[in-house]
Amino acid sequence: MHAIRYWSLALVFFFAIGASANDAALKAGLARMLDVGWSVTPTARAAADAQYVELAATAPGDVRLLTASALVLLQQRRYEEAGKRLDELLAIDGDNILALRAKTWLAATMKSYGSAIVTAEKLRAALPMESTQDPAGEAIAEDQLAFLGRLCGYFAGPVADAVDQGERKQLERTVLAGLGEARKQVFEQARDSVTQKFFELTDTKIDEEKKNVEDRKTEATQTLQDVETARKQIESRAAELDASATKIQAEWNDELSEIERLDRPLVAELARLQARKDVIARELGSYQIQIDSLSIRLGRERDPVIRDQIRREIDQLSFLASRLSGDIAAINRQGQAVEAQRGALAQRVARAQASFGGQLDRINKELVALGKQEKRANIEEKKAKRPVTGSSTKTIALSSQVTALSTYDKFPLEQARQRLLNELK
Repeated sequence: MHAIRYWSLALVFFFAIGASANDAALKAGLARMLDVGWSVTPTARAAADAQYVELAATAPGDVRLLTASALVLLQQRRYEEAGKRLDELLAIDGDNILALRAKTWLAATMKSYGSAIVTAEKLRAALPMESTQDPAGEAIAEDQLAFLGRLCGYFAGPVADAVDQGERKQLERTVLAGLGEARKQVFEQARDSVTQKFFELTDTKIDEEKKNVEDRKTEATQTLQDVETARKQIESRAAELDASATKIQAEWNDELSEIERLDRPLVAELARLQARKDVIARELGSYQIQIDSLSIRLGRERDPVIRDQIRREIDQLSFLASRLSGDIAAINRQGQAVEAQRGALAQRVARAQASFGGQLDRINKELVALGKQEKRANIEEKKAKRPVTGSSTKTIALSSQVTALSTYDKFPLEQARQRLLNELK
Protein backbone atom coordinates (compact mmCIF):
# COMPACT_ATOMS: atom_id res chain seq x y z
CA MET A 1 0.00 0.00 0.00
CA HIS A 2 2.81 2.36 0.85
CA ALA A 3 4.45 1.63 -2.48
CA ILE A 4 1.24 2.32 -4.38
CA ARG A 5 0.77 5.58 -2.52
CA TYR A 6 4.37 6.59 -3.19
CA TRP A 7 4.02 6.10 -6.90
CA SER A 8 0.67 7.93 -6.95
CA LEU A 9 2.26 10.94 -5.27
CA ALA A 10 5.19 10.75 -7.65
CA LEU A 11 2.89 10.81 -10.66
CA VAL A 12 0.97 13.79 -9.28
CA PHE A 13 4.25 15.63 -8.70
CA PHE A 14 5.44 14.73 -12.22
CA PHE A 15 2.28 16.01 -13.93
CA ALA A 16 2.33 19.14 -11.79
CA ILE A 17 5.84 19.88 -12.97
CA GLY A 18 4.81 19.25 -16.60
CA ALA A 19 1.75 21.50 -16.31
CA SER A 20 3.85 24.24 -14.78
CA ALA A 21 6.40 23.99 -17.56
CA ASN A 22 3.70 24.11 -20.24
CA ASP A 23 2.08 27.14 -18.61
CA ALA A 24 5.41 28.95 -18.46
CA ALA A 25 5.98 28.23 -22.14
CA LEU A 26 2.49 29.49 -22.95
CA LYS A 27 3.06 32.70 -20.98
CA ALA A 28 6.36 33.28 -22.74
CA GLY A 29 4.71 32.66 -26.11
CA LEU A 30 1.87 35.05 -25.32
CA ALA A 31 4.31 37.75 -24.25
CA ARG A 32 6.20 37.24 -27.48
CA MET A 33 2.97 37.51 -29.52
CA LEU A 34 2.10 40.79 -27.78
CA ASP A 35 5.59 42.05 -28.61
CA VAL A 36 6.20 40.99 -32.23
CA GLY A 37 2.59 41.51 -33.27
CA TRP A 38 2.16 45.02 -31.86
CA SER A 39 2.50 46.72 -35.26
CA VAL A 40 0.60 47.05 -38.53
CA THR A 41 3.42 45.92 -40.80
CA PRO A 42 3.11 42.74 -42.90
CA THR A 43 6.06 41.29 -40.96
CA ALA A 44 4.28 41.83 -37.64
CA ARG A 45 1.08 40.29 -38.96
CA ALA A 46 2.89 37.20 -40.19
CA ALA A 47 4.83 36.83 -36.93
CA ALA A 48 1.69 37.16 -34.78
CA ASP A 49 -0.24 34.66 -36.91
CA ALA A 50 2.59 32.14 -36.74
CA GLN A 51 2.83 32.55 -32.96
CA TYR A 52 -0.92 32.08 -32.55
CA VAL A 53 -0.95 28.88 -34.63
CA GLU A 54 1.94 27.51 -32.59
CA LEU A 55 0.32 28.30 -29.23
CA ALA A 56 -3.16 27.18 -30.29
CA ALA A 57 -1.74 23.75 -31.05
CA THR A 58 -0.72 23.32 -27.38
CA ALA A 59 -3.36 25.43 -25.62
CA PRO A 60 -6.55 25.47 -27.72
CA GLY A 61 -9.32 27.55 -26.23
CA ASP A 62 -7.10 29.18 -23.62
CA VAL A 63 -8.73 32.44 -22.53
CA ARG A 64 -5.39 34.23 -22.28
CA LEU A 65 -4.42 33.12 -25.78
CA LEU A 66 -7.74 34.28 -27.26
CA THR A 67 -7.46 37.57 -25.37
CA ALA A 68 -3.90 38.23 -26.55
CA SER A 69 -4.78 37.33 -30.14
CA ALA A 70 -7.85 39.60 -30.11
CA LEU A 71 -5.79 42.53 -28.79
CA VAL A 72 -3.14 41.99 -31.46
CA LEU A 73 -5.74 41.82 -34.23
CA LEU A 74 -7.36 45.04 -32.98
CA GLN A 75 -3.95 46.73 -32.89
CA GLN A 76 -3.31 45.59 -36.47
CA ARG A 77 -6.80 46.92 -37.48
CA ARG A 78 -7.84 43.47 -38.66
CA TYR A 79 -11.30 44.12 -37.33
CA GLU A 80 -13.19 41.28 -39.00
CA GLU A 81 -10.72 38.69 -37.68
CA ALA A 82 -10.70 40.38 -34.29
CA GLY A 83 -14.49 40.10 -34.12
CA LYS A 84 -14.33 36.36 -34.78
CA ARG A 85 -11.64 35.92 -32.10
CA LEU A 86 -13.78 37.85 -29.60
CA ASP A 87 -16.72 35.58 -30.43
CA GLU A 88 -14.53 32.56 -29.62
CA LEU A 89 -13.56 34.18 -26.32
CA LEU A 90 -17.15 35.02 -25.38
CA ALA A 91 -18.27 31.50 -26.28
CA ILE A 92 -15.97 30.29 -23.49
CA ASP A 93 -16.38 33.22 -21.08
CA GLY A 94 -19.64 35.01 -21.78
CA ASP A 95 -19.15 37.56 -18.99
CA ASN A 96 -15.63 38.57 -20.04
CA ILE A 97 -15.78 42.31 -19.53
CA LEU A 98 -12.81 43.12 -21.77
CA ALA A 99 -14.21 40.98 -24.60
CA LEU A 100 -17.69 42.49 -24.26
CA ARG A 101 -16.32 46.02 -24.31
CA ALA A 102 -14.10 45.25 -27.30
CA LYS A 103 -17.00 43.59 -29.13
CA THR A 104 -19.24 46.59 -28.43
CA TRP A 105 -16.60 49.11 -29.49
CA LEU A 106 -15.80 47.14 -32.64
CA ALA A 107 -19.47 46.84 -33.69
CA ALA A 108 -19.98 50.59 -33.25
CA THR A 109 -16.77 51.34 -35.15
CA MET A 110 -17.94 49.11 -38.01
CA LYS A 111 -21.32 50.96 -37.98
CA SER A 112 -23.22 47.87 -36.82
CA TYR A 113 -25.10 49.94 -34.26
CA GLY A 114 -27.85 47.42 -33.49
CA SER A 115 -25.29 44.75 -32.64
CA ALA A 116 -23.34 47.28 -30.55
CA ILE A 117 -26.45 48.01 -28.46
CA VAL A 118 -27.09 44.29 -27.85
CA THR A 119 -23.49 43.69 -26.74
CA ALA A 120 -23.52 46.87 -24.62
CA GLU A 121 -26.50 45.48 -22.68
CA LYS A 122 -24.52 42.28 -22.07
CA LEU A 123 -21.57 44.36 -20.85
CA ARG A 124 -23.84 46.17 -18.40
CA ALA A 125 -25.20 42.85 -17.14
CA ALA A 126 -21.67 41.52 -16.60
CA LEU A 127 -20.65 44.42 -14.33
CA PRO A 128 -20.35 43.52 -10.65
CA MET A 129 -22.65 45.00 -8.05
CA GLU A 130 -21.48 48.30 -6.58
CA SER A 131 -19.05 47.72 -3.71
CA THR A 132 -16.85 49.81 -1.50
CA GLN A 133 -14.88 46.77 -0.43
CA ASP A 134 -13.17 46.25 -3.80
CA PRO A 135 -11.71 49.59 -5.01
CA ALA A 136 -9.89 47.96 -7.97
CA GLY A 137 -13.04 46.17 -9.12
CA GLU A 138 -15.09 49.31 -8.66
CA ALA A 139 -12.62 51.28 -10.77
CA ILE A 140 -12.99 48.71 -13.55
CA ALA A 141 -16.79 48.89 -13.32
CA GLU A 142 -16.75 52.69 -13.46
CA ASP A 143 -14.41 52.58 -16.46
CA GLN A 144 -16.91 50.37 -18.32
CA LEU A 145 -19.82 52.60 -17.28
CA ALA A 146 -17.91 55.62 -18.62
CA PHE A 147 -17.47 53.74 -21.89
CA LEU A 148 -21.20 52.94 -22.00
CA GLY A 149 -21.94 56.62 -21.28
CA ARG A 150 -19.73 57.74 -24.16
CA LEU A 151 -21.35 55.11 -26.39
CA CYS A 152 -24.86 56.36 -25.57
CA GLY A 153 -23.77 59.95 -26.14
CA TYR A 154 -22.30 58.88 -29.48
CA PHE A 155 -25.55 57.18 -30.48
CA ALA A 156 -27.59 60.21 -29.40
CA GLY A 157 -25.50 62.79 -31.25
CA PRO A 158 -22.86 62.08 -33.90
CA VAL A 159 -24.63 59.07 -35.45
CA ALA A 160 -28.18 59.76 -34.26
CA ASP A 161 -29.61 59.56 -37.79
CA ALA A 162 -28.23 56.02 -38.25
CA VAL A 163 -29.26 54.65 -34.83
CA ASP A 164 -32.70 53.54 -33.67
CA GLN A 165 -33.27 56.11 -30.95
CA GLY A 166 -35.86 53.91 -29.26
CA GLU A 167 -33.21 51.22 -28.83
CA ARG A 168 -30.69 53.81 -27.68
CA LYS A 169 -33.05 55.13 -24.99
CA GLN A 170 -33.78 51.59 -23.85
CA LEU A 171 -30.04 50.95 -23.57
CA GLU A 172 -29.69 54.02 -21.34
CA ARG A 173 -32.52 52.82 -19.12
CA THR A 174 -30.92 49.39 -18.93
CA VAL A 175 -27.54 50.84 -17.99
CA LEU A 176 -28.95 53.22 -15.39
CA ALA A 177 -31.20 50.64 -13.77
CA GLY A 178 -29.91 49.78 -10.31
CA LEU A 179 -26.98 52.21 -10.39
CA GLY A 180 -26.02 54.12 -7.31
CA GLU A 181 -25.53 57.86 -7.50
CA ALA A 182 -21.77 57.57 -7.89
CA ARG A 183 -21.97 55.14 -10.79
CA LYS A 184 -24.86 57.06 -12.36
CA GLN A 185 -22.79 60.24 -12.26
CA VAL A 186 -19.88 58.48 -14.00
CA PHE A 187 -22.21 57.33 -16.79
CA GLU A 188 -23.95 60.68 -17.25
CA GLN A 189 -20.75 62.73 -17.20
CA ALA A 190 -19.22 60.50 -19.85
CA ARG A 191 -22.37 60.69 -21.97
CA ASP A 192 -22.62 64.48 -21.62
CA SER A 193 -18.93 64.93 -22.46
CA VAL A 194 -19.57 63.33 -25.84
CA THR A 195 -22.57 65.59 -26.41
CA GLN A 196 -20.49 68.65 -25.50
CA LYS A 197 -17.62 67.63 -27.76
CA PHE A 198 -20.06 66.83 -30.56
CA PHE A 199 -21.58 70.31 -30.33
CA GLU A 200 -18.14 71.91 -30.27
CA LEU A 201 -16.96 69.98 -33.33
CA THR A 202 -20.23 70.66 -35.13
CA ASP A 203 -19.96 74.38 -34.38
CA THR A 204 -16.36 74.34 -35.59
CA LYS A 205 -17.44 72.62 -38.79
CA ILE A 206 -20.31 75.09 -39.33
CA ASP A 207 -18.01 78.06 -38.69
CA GLU A 208 -15.44 76.64 -41.09
CA GLU A 209 -18.11 76.13 -43.76
CA LYS A 210 -19.36 79.70 -43.31
CA LYS A 211 -15.81 80.99 -43.58
CA ASN A 212 -15.27 78.89 -46.70
CA VAL A 213 -18.45 80.28 -48.26
CA GLU A 214 -17.42 83.87 -47.57
CA ASP A 215 -13.88 83.27 -48.77
CA ARG A 216 -15.09 81.60 -51.96
CA LYS A 217 -17.57 84.38 -52.65
CA THR A 218 -14.74 86.88 -52.28
CA GLU A 219 -12.49 84.75 -54.48
CA ALA A 220 -15.27 84.33 -57.07
CA THR A 221 -15.89 88.08 -57.18
CA GLN A 222 -12.18 88.77 -57.59
CA THR A 223 -11.90 86.04 -60.23
CA LEU A 224 -14.78 87.51 -62.25
CA GLN A 225 -13.14 90.94 -62.07
CA ASP A 226 -9.82 89.47 -63.16
CA VAL A 227 -11.55 87.61 -66.00
CA GLU A 228 -13.23 90.80 -67.19
CA THR A 229 -9.93 92.67 -67.07
CA ALA A 230 -8.17 89.85 -68.92
CA ARG A 231 -10.89 89.77 -71.58
CA LYS A 232 -10.55 93.49 -72.22
CA GLN A 233 -6.79 93.16 -72.48
CA ILE A 234 -7.16 90.20 -74.84
CA GLU A 235 -9.69 92.03 -77.03
CA SER A 236 -7.52 95.15 -77.13
CA ARG A 237 -4.39 93.23 -77.99
CA ALA A 238 -6.21 91.13 -80.59
CA ALA A 239 -7.51 94.30 -82.24
CA GLU A 240 -3.98 95.72 -82.32
CA LEU A 241 -2.65 92.53 -83.85
CA ASP A 242 -5.43 92.42 -86.45
CA ALA A 243 -4.67 96.03 -87.43
CA SER A 244 -0.95 95.26 -87.62
CA ALA A 245 -1.62 92.15 -89.71
CA THR A 246 -3.81 94.13 -92.11
CA LYS A 247 -1.14 96.83 -92.45
CA ILE A 248 1.66 94.31 -92.94
CA GLN A 249 -0.36 92.37 -95.52
CA ALA A 250 -1.09 95.59 -97.41
CA GLU A 251 2.61 96.56 -97.37
CA TRP A 252 3.53 93.08 -98.55
CA ASN A 253 1.00 93.29 -101.38
CA ASP A 254 2.36 96.70 -102.34
CA GLU A 255 5.91 95.37 -102.39
CA LEU A 256 4.91 92.40 -104.53
CA SER A 257 3.03 94.72 -106.89
CA GLU A 258 6.08 96.99 -107.20
CA ILE A 259 8.36 94.01 -107.86
CA GLU A 260 5.91 92.73 -110.48
CA ARG A 261 5.82 96.20 -112.09
CA LEU A 262 9.61 96.27 -112.29
CA ASP A 263 9.76 92.74 -113.59
CA ARG A 264 7.31 93.18 -116.45
CA PRO A 265 9.66 95.27 -118.72
CA LEU A 266 12.49 92.89 -117.95
CA VAL A 267 10.39 89.93 -119.06
CA ALA A 268 9.43 91.88 -122.19
CA GLU A 269 13.11 92.72 -122.86
CA LEU A 270 14.08 89.07 -122.48
CA ALA A 271 11.36 88.12 -124.94
CA ARG A 272 12.55 90.80 -127.40
CA LEU A 273 16.17 89.68 -127.11
CA GLN A 274 15.16 86.07 -127.56
CA ALA A 275 13.16 86.95 -130.68
CA ARG A 276 16.09 88.93 -132.09
CA LYS A 277 18.45 86.10 -131.24
CA ASP A 278 16.18 83.61 -133.03
CA VAL A 279 16.16 85.73 -136.21
CA ILE A 280 19.96 86.10 -136.20
CA ALA A 281 20.38 82.43 -135.43
CA ARG A 282 18.25 81.50 -138.46
CA GLU A 283 20.25 83.90 -140.65
CA LEU A 284 23.50 82.50 -139.26
CA GLY A 285 22.25 79.03 -140.01
CA SER A 286 21.52 80.00 -143.58
CA TYR A 287 25.08 81.37 -144.00
CA GLN A 288 26.48 78.21 -142.54
CA ILE A 289 24.51 76.10 -144.99
CA GLN A 290 25.88 78.17 -147.87
CA ILE A 291 29.44 77.92 -146.52
CA ASP A 292 29.07 74.15 -146.20
CA SER A 293 27.74 73.88 -149.76
CA LEU A 294 30.57 76.02 -151.16
CA SER A 295 33.12 73.98 -149.20
CA ILE A 296 31.79 70.87 -150.88
CA ARG A 297 32.06 72.52 -154.32
CA LEU A 298 35.56 73.67 -153.49
CA GLY A 299 36.57 70.18 -152.72
CA ARG A 300 35.28 68.93 -156.11
CA GLU A 301 36.37 71.83 -158.30
CA ARG A 302 39.71 71.52 -160.18
CA ASP A 303 39.68 74.79 -162.05
CA PRO A 304 41.97 77.22 -160.20
CA VAL A 305 40.04 80.32 -161.26
CA ILE A 306 36.72 78.91 -160.07
CA ARG A 307 38.33 77.64 -156.86
CA ASP A 308 39.56 81.16 -156.11
CA GLN A 309 36.10 82.54 -156.75
CA ILE A 310 34.56 79.95 -154.38
CA ARG A 311 37.11 80.79 -151.72
CA ARG A 312 36.24 84.46 -151.97
CA GLU A 313 32.54 83.67 -151.58
CA ILE A 314 33.28 81.46 -148.54
CA ASP A 315 35.40 84.22 -146.99
CA GLN A 316 32.65 86.74 -147.53
CA LEU A 317 30.00 84.47 -146.00
CA SER A 318 32.31 83.60 -143.09
CA PHE A 319 32.80 87.27 -142.39
CA LEU A 320 29.05 87.83 -142.36
CA ALA A 321 28.54 84.74 -140.12
CA SER A 322 31.20 85.99 -137.76
CA ARG A 323 29.40 89.29 -137.43
CA LEU A 324 26.14 87.46 -136.72
CA SER A 325 27.88 85.33 -134.07
CA GLY A 326 29.13 88.52 -132.46
CA ASP A 327 25.58 89.87 -132.51
CA ILE A 328 24.32 86.70 -130.75
CA ALA A 329 27.07 86.99 -128.15
CA ALA A 330 26.07 90.59 -127.54
CA ILE A 331 22.41 89.58 -127.19
CA ASN A 332 23.41 86.87 -124.71
CA ARG A 333 25.29 89.42 -122.63
CA GLN A 334 22.26 91.70 -122.67
CA GLY A 335 20.06 88.75 -121.60
CA GLN A 336 22.39 87.92 -118.74
CA ALA A 337 22.23 91.51 -117.55
CA VAL A 338 18.43 91.38 -117.64
CA GLU A 339 18.44 88.01 -115.77
CA ALA A 340 20.70 89.57 -113.16
CA GLN A 341 18.13 92.32 -112.66
CA ARG A 342 15.40 89.70 -112.36
CA GLY A 343 17.54 87.77 -109.88
CA ALA A 344 17.81 90.90 -107.76
CA LEU A 345 14.02 91.20 -107.88
CA ALA A 346 13.70 87.54 -106.85
CA GLN A 347 15.94 88.23 -103.84
CA ARG A 348 13.73 91.18 -103.03
CA VAL A 349 10.71 88.85 -103.12
CA ALA A 350 12.49 86.45 -100.76
CA ARG A 351 13.37 89.27 -98.38
CA ALA A 352 9.76 90.46 -98.42
CA GLN A 353 8.59 86.90 -97.74
CA ALA A 354 10.97 86.58 -94.79
CA SER A 355 10.14 90.00 -93.37
CA PHE A 356 6.41 90.33 -93.91
CA GLY A 357 5.72 86.60 -93.64
CA GLY A 358 7.72 86.36 -90.41
CA GLN A 359 5.83 89.30 -88.93
CA LEU A 360 2.48 87.75 -89.86
CA ASP A 361 3.56 84.39 -88.45
CA ARG A 362 4.48 85.99 -85.13
CA ILE A 363 1.15 87.81 -85.06
CA ASN A 364 -0.72 84.56 -85.75
CA LYS A 365 1.12 82.77 -82.95
CA GLU A 366 0.28 85.56 -80.53
CA LEU A 367 -3.36 85.43 -81.64
CA VAL A 368 -3.41 81.67 -80.95
CA ALA A 369 -1.93 82.32 -77.49
CA LEU A 370 -4.59 84.96 -76.87
CA GLY A 371 -7.23 82.43 -77.88
CA LYS A 372 -5.90 80.01 -75.27
CA GLN A 373 -5.92 82.77 -72.66
CA GLU A 374 -9.53 83.48 -73.52
CA LYS A 375 -10.45 79.79 -73.09
CA ARG A 376 -8.76 79.75 -69.70
CA ALA A 377 -10.64 82.89 -68.76
CA ASN A 378 -13.91 81.22 -69.78
CA ILE A 379 -13.09 78.21 -67.62
CA GLU A 380 -12.24 80.44 -64.66
CA GLU A 381 -15.49 82.32 -65.18
CA LYS A 382 -17.53 79.10 -65.17
CA LYS A 383 -15.79 77.94 -62.00
CA ALA A 384 -16.40 81.29 -60.33
CA LYS A 385 -20.11 81.16 -61.24
CA ARG A 386 -20.66 77.70 -59.76
CA PRO A 387 -22.84 77.52 -56.65
CA VAL A 388 -20.71 78.28 -53.61
CA THR A 389 -20.38 75.53 -50.99
CA GLY A 390 -18.56 75.45 -47.70
CA SER A 391 -17.01 72.07 -48.32
CA SER A 392 -13.23 71.76 -48.16
CA THR A 393 -10.60 69.23 -47.23
CA LYS A 394 -10.76 70.52 -43.69
CA THR A 395 -14.57 70.34 -43.41
CA ILE A 396 -14.58 66.86 -44.93
CA ALA A 397 -12.02 65.81 -42.35
CA LEU A 398 -14.13 67.45 -39.63
CA SER A 399 -17.22 65.59 -40.86
CA SER A 400 -15.36 62.30 -40.62
CA GLN A 401 -14.02 63.26 -37.21
CA VAL A 402 -17.47 64.24 -35.92
CA THR A 403 -19.01 60.86 -36.80
CA ALA A 404 -16.07 58.64 -35.81
CA LEU A 405 -16.37 56.75 -32.51
CA SER A 406 -12.62 57.09 -32.00
CA THR A 407 -13.13 60.86 -31.63
CA TYR A 408 -15.04 60.27 -28.42
CA ASP A 409 -13.76 56.92 -27.22
CA LYS A 410 -10.46 55.23 -27.97
CA PHE A 411 -10.33 51.56 -27.06
CA PRO A 412 -7.70 51.14 -24.28
CA LEU A 413 -5.52 48.73 -26.20
CA GLU A 414 -2.27 49.71 -24.52
CA GLN A 415 -3.74 49.39 -21.03
CA ALA A 416 -5.32 46.04 -21.85
CA ARG A 417 -2.06 44.76 -23.30
CA GLN A 418 -0.06 45.89 -20.28
CA ARG A 419 -2.59 44.37 -17.88
CA LEU A 420 -2.35 41.03 -19.69
CA LEU A 421 1.46 41.21 -19.71
CA ASN A 422 1.40 41.84 -15.94
CA GLU A 423 -0.80 38.80 -15.45
CA LEU A 424 1.63 36.69 -17.48
CA LYS A 425 4.60 37.49 -15.27
